[in-house]
Amino acid sequence: MKKVVIVDYGLGNLFSVQHAFLHLGQQTEVTSDKKNIENADAIILPGVGAFGEAMKNLEAMDLVEPIKNFATTGKPFLGVCLGMQLLFEESEEFGTSKGLGIIEGTIKKFNHHNAQNNAVRVPQIAWNKIEKHANSPHDWNNTVLKNVKE
Repeated sequence: MKKVVIVDYGLGNLFSVQHAFLHLGQQTEVTSDKKNIENADAIILPGVGAFGEAMKNLEAMDLVEPIKNFATTGKPFLGVCLGMQLLFEESEEFGTSKGLGIIEGTIKKFNHHNAQNNAVRVPQIAWNKIEKHANSPHDWNNTVLKNVKE
């Protein structure tokens, strides 16, 4: 069986991620050990919390380079929630913070107003509609997620 590692850097939703994989029949190992990360067949980088704090934890635990090195192997790598955001070059959350730089780009701060200039709650936890938008810069079938109050 493949060795799947869930990286523990103190801000992860470890229990939820581990149980999701157990439900799928895949054993995982929760670890912050660099050697275990480097020797894994796949890693999962979960996360809940603030981007800058997460990066400080990864740096303090000396996990930045092992994670970046693993990403270059081509082995399966999954970022979940904040863990996905950490893969980018930087984030605008609570000021600018540098990320792992595995994926080119910046995590942008949410606009506090929607297209109709109505104030929206941030963080936004609600249902949304996906609508086609002809001027979308995205390649994914010209769709843009729009905040909708219903």
